[in-house]
Amino acid sequence: MEANYLAKMRQGKSTDVDRIRSEVTGEDVQGGKTVVHTKVNSGEDTAAIDYVMEKRPKGWRAVDVITEGVSLVETYREQVAKILAKKTLNDVIAALDRKRKALEAEETKPASG
Repeated sequence: MEANYLAKMRQGKSTDVDRIRSEVTGEDVQGGKTVVHTKVNSGEDTAAIDYVMEKRPKGWRAVDVITEGVSLVETYREQVAKILAKKTLNDVIAALDRKRKALEAEETKPASG
């Protein structure tokens, strides 16, 4: 997920990833989970990002990321369901792994221009 966001941010000419700053603006307890509200700033651009956190035996874990009101879990759930209708779970895992590796490889390439 992080590799995907950073790759997309670096594609934009106007975004300097090193200048991105985030600020925790609050939190809400919802059932057994805590939603941590943040605001991310990059120059004049801002985005609201909420992290849905859950306390587990080994500590806190992010179980969803909500960007501008859109749940990453719901988005991926829909995409995976479409793939699973035609393929196996191992195919889905392999596809996600290929995508992650491609994004990481792109991340290590020198910038052109």
